[in-house]
Amino acid sequence: MRLLYSVLTKVPKANTSQRKFLGHLIGLLLMLPGHATFRNLRRYSSYHEKTFARQFAKPFDFVALNKAALLAVVPAEHAQALALDASFVANSGKHTYGLDRFWNSCHGRAERGLEVSVLGWVDITANSAYGLSVEQTPPSLEANPESTRIDVYLAQLRRVVTQYHLYGLHYVRTDGAYSKVKFVDGVCGLNLHQIGKLRG
Repeated sequence: MRLLYSVLTKVPKANTSQRKFLGHLIGLLLMLPGHATFRNLRRYSSYHEKTFARQFAKPFDFVALNKAALLAVVPAEHAQALALDASFVANSGKHTYGLDRFWNSCHGRAERGLEVSVLGWVDITANSAYGLSVEQTPPSLEANPESTRIDVYLAQLRRVVTQYHLYGLHYVRTDGAYSKVKFVDGVCGLNLHQIGKLRG
């Protein structure tokens, strides 16, 4: 928790009330029994249910928070890189935003559900990886007809690298699904290098 409070001050767009709330919330989530609903959070907190709702409605720069924490814990002399991969999330609902057919590597086929694209920060020396940015992949019907999911993944990488000045992490590690000319050209356009398997 000391690390959290020390790096919260380094999130530029967060005001004092947001920093205080987030510190309280993360501590609360670490000990909370049951589901993390506003009602259940209220039972174990001094904050009202509506306060949780209001704070959750406000944007917060979690990537800046994650970057500040990683700079504090990963030694600068360690070999480091970025890693990008998508994860399938099973969903049984019919009206959840983002429902589409995505590749589920556990079953080796495309299935109906949700997908999140995870950009990680890899400490190669310590053999550890940390989440930096997580974004939900939009459904195909919402995307531009001329764009593909590779464009969505590349846009996330481009946005995070340029906005948070991650050019010092020279390599992006991916699996074979990203080994396409469009993605490799986009990575090279950021003055980074892709490390990944060729599609088989």
